[in-house]
Amino acid sequence: MPAGADTPAAPHRGTVPQSPWRAFIGETILAVAMLFALAIVAALVFVHCFFALLRRHTRRFGPLIRIEYAGAPPMVVGPFTPSSFGSLNAVQEAGLERNYRLGKTQAESVGAQAANQFDLGPSFETQRHLQEEQGKRQEEAVLQHLFEDNLKLQGQIGLAKQKQQEAAKEPNG
Repeated sequence: MPAGADTPAAPHRGTVPQSPWRAFIGETILAVAMLFALAIVAALVFVHCFFALLRRHTRRFGPLIRIEYAGAPPMVVGPFTPSSFGSLNAVQEAGLERNYRLGKTQAESVGAQAANQFDLGPSFETQRHLQEEQGKRQEEAVLQHLFEDNLKLQGQIGLAKQKQQEAAKEPNG
C-alpha cells in the first residue's frame, strides 16, 4: 500500500470518528420509522382492497344489510314517476271519499284499519297471570302425586308390619 493512502479503519482528516452506539441508535430509529410507515401503508392498502371487494359483492349479491319494516306499508323512496305517485294519491282520495260517503272521519277509518291489521295478543298482565296459574297447577299436581305415593307407601308399610307381627305370633316349629 502506498504511504499516502488512507486505511479503511482510519478516519478522514478533519472528521470526528462516530461512536458505534450512535450509529446503532441511528440505524434502529431508521428501521423503526420504516416499520411504522410500512404498517400504515399496509393498513391503507387493506382497507382499500376491503372496500373494493365489498363494492363488487354488493353489485353481484345485493346489500349485506337488509332493512325491513314490519307492520307498516312499504315506503317508496327515490325518484317518483308520475304514474306511481298519481296512483297512490288516487287510492288515498278514493278511500277518503268512500269514508266521507259513509259518514266516517279519517281518524275513525284509520283506527278501524289498524284494529283489523294488528292483533296485539294477550297483555303482559294476562300472560303473567296465566303463567302463575300454570305454576300453581303444576305445584298442585306434584303435591297430589306425592300424596298418592305416600298413601301407597303407608299401605305397603302397614302390610309389612302385619306380616312381621303374624310371623312373630306363629310358633317356631
